[in-house]
Amino acid sequence: MIQSEFLIDMPLTNLGVDGDDTTGVLARFKDELERRLGQEQTIIVFAIGINDSQISPKTGKFRTPPELFTQNIHDLINKARSYTDKIFFVGLTPTEDNKVDPIPWLPEMSYRDGCVQQFNNILKSVCADERVPFLDVYPKFKKRNVSDLLIDGLHPNGKGHKIIFDMVLSHIGDISEGKWKKFN
Repeated sequence: MIQSEFLIDMPLTNLGVDGDDTTGVLARFKDELERRLGQEQTIIVFAIGINDSQISPKTGKFRTPPELFTQNIHDLINKARSYTDKIFFVGLTPTEDNKVDPIPWLPEMSYRDGCVQQFNNILKSVCADERVPFLDVYPKFKKRNVSDLLIDGLHPNGKGHKIIFDMVLSHIGDISEGKWKKFN
């Protein structure tokens, strides 16, 4: 349950899978969501895309080509709209290239901040086209010392998660108070 100063009390299910990308989310979206639908108001929060931005230093190819990533985001929005109009996306966080280029746990691939920013911009653009709210985390992290917000050059630490949590909670608070913004 989420409980906060916004007096939100609702069930929350994290359907994230380590290492997943938009193609994986699309493949399991309907089944995962339908198993969990209840009587409560359904709000779908997507926080996806950084794994899609992985790039092979040898070939220069992305894990998910930008064109496919764009289409996957459109498809996720369309699938989500069949369940609710309360959908929003959380943007990507910056990376520290010196720690994840190459990725220590996947040395044939890299995260590069320029690539992450490119995919974040795609997310922002698709959300604008689809008139879906987009919470742009990237500049909030960049205003600070990014290394103070990440555990390993990629994953947010407690401080980083707090920034994201506050942004998401504020948006959900607006929803629960009937101030849902169709587009920001």
